[in-house]
Amino acid sequence: FGCGTGLLTFQLASNLSSCVGVDPSEGMVEVFRAKAANPDSKCELTAVHGELPLFSSPEHASWLARLGSFELIFTQLVLHHVADCGAMVRTLGEYLSPGGRLVIADFAATTNARLFHPPDMLLGQHYLHDGISEDDIQNWFSSAGCFKDFQMVRIPVLKEVRIPSKDDPQVEAKRQMEAFVILLCSAEKT
Repeated sequence: FGCGTGLLTFQLASNLSSCVGVDPSEGMVEVFRAKAANPDSKCELTAVHGELPLFSSPEHASWLARLGSFELIFTQLVLHHVADCGAMVRTLGEYLSPGGRLVIADFAATTNARLFHPPDMLLGQHYLHDGISEDDIQNWFSSAGCFKDFQMVRIPVLKEVRIPSKDDPQVEAKRQMEAFVILLCSAEKT
């Protein structure tokens, strides 16, 4: 979920027989589909436009029937855009086959997490969390009630960031390299 233009999907495609990307941005899905029309691998690639309904929503059953179940679901840099992350983890678990694996990568809630997004992207408007806490993500997997073998790896990354102006926080003053931590978490569906 959150396939975007398929950047990660196309990197993984050579190791997969089929892959379905889902994204709420129609523009992103259109780019994904254009790339999939000229595949470099034998992987069957499909892109679906839409907001994945949460487990408790009336549309959930029809989406589950439409998409089916998967052996692997991978989502990268998506949870910090989601209001109810626990419900999203539970929902993604519903789309997994027994023994399937959910893998989530997102940046950790560190003291500098606000710098991960450009100054003109606002908390509450463009994204909903300044990173994800380690305790929260572990609790979301645990509370879903359908996972075992939870694993978490902390991956340090350097990213060039835009530092906001003191006069106007939405205006860039300078750029610098900043260290962040990506939490790579996974668990198997029971």
